[in-house]
Amino acid sequence: MNRKKLALVSIVIAGIFVFYFCVIEIGTKSHDAQVEIEGADNSESEKEENAGREFAENGKGGADLGNNYKLYKGRIYYWNDGSPQAPSSMSEIDADPASFVSFSSAYCVKNADCAGYGKDNEKVFINDFEIVGADPGTFVLMGTDPGLYGYSKDKDRVYVDNSPVDNADPNSFKVLGGCYGSDYRAVYCDRNEMGSADAKTFTVIDSNRGIAKDKNGFFLRGERVSPSNYDSYGISKYLK
Repeated sequence: MNRKKLALVSIVIAGIFVFYFCVIEIGTKSHDAQVEIEGADNSESEKEENAGREFAENGKGGADLGNNYKLYKGRIYYWNDGSPQAPSSMSEIDADPASFVSFSSAYCVKNADCAGYGKDNEKVFINDFEIVGADPGTFVLMGTDPGLYGYSKDKDRVYVDNSPVDNADPNSFKVLGGCYGSDYRAVYCDRNEMGSADAKTFTVIDSNRGIAKDKNGFFLRGERVSPSNYDSYGISKYLK
């Protein structure tokens, strides 16, 4: 083999080695890049999972909408703070994020242990419960201090918490204190109509204890008290 052919063969062999080296190098870098991408994806996925767990278990994260309502990934949630009887929890509510607003009474603004309310264009909520049938356009809270019970109303009904007060007239209804409210026709304690109470003379004496009276005698938490029990219930001191 002459020198020219030998040089040509050497060049070809060298070229082959260079080609395979480049292929191996490119493959190695491509594999490393893929591993790096997968590692980044796994890291992001882990972060996302941890964030979701923190939100669900501890109420952390998301946009704070007030009164324990939060916006997270385009959905509305309510954070239940929990109590000795029930653990804390995060509950999704079926509300429209675009129109949802939260609100509460003036008392609740200064006190955490108070129900939160929210509404969108179609529904009204108390905490994570829907007040079924409530009209968001006319819904208002009634009562602004701890001596007044959790009454609310819209154009059609009066409510306590998330349930209507049967037969109560929203146009004339007023909160009296404690569990008591009245309209032009009757007196109510909570959601219960007090059939024996006289609406025209009914007066709340002690809202914290639920003591009230009308022209015929006294009540304790919505129940009429027999005169023989006035001393037992500390009512005698209110007699004139």
